[in-house]
Amino acid sequence: MTTSAGPSTVAAAQQVAAGFNANFIPQNFASLPGSGAVDDIFVFTNFSQGNVLASAPNPAGPGNTDTDYTPLWQVNLVTWIKGRPTALTSQADISIAAQDGFVSVQKTPIIVECSVIFTPRGGLLPWATVREDPADVADRR
Repeated sequence: MTTSAGPSTVAAAQQVAAGFNANFIPQNFASLPGSGAVDDIFVFTNFSQGNVLASAPNPAGPGNTDTDYTPLWQVNLVTWIKGRPTALTSQADISIAAQDGFVSVQKTPIIVECSVIFTPRGGLLPWATVREDPADVADRR
């Protein structure tokens, strides 16, 4: 999937977020991994599924009220180790699967910046567009 947005998709000050129609980021960007400024993203290593984010803006844009949301993500590798893989769609699903011994989760030192511009609960970030890459559509057929 390819995404694009206006001049900015994140802002640490709510007035700036409103001015740019960007996501309001309530956390401090200056902190390092393991702090509130970084949240978890779960990437699956040996089965095909989309990444899972631990938080998302609600709603997308300057009215975001989710104080856990940040565009800084610490990569966690999820590997299926027993049983048949099934979709894991939340951090809670992943935690339960890990506790039950179905998956292993390895926190890496890798931090990525990736703004969420769309959420089912919060809609599309103002001025953003989402369009599918034709190769992605072909892969699903």
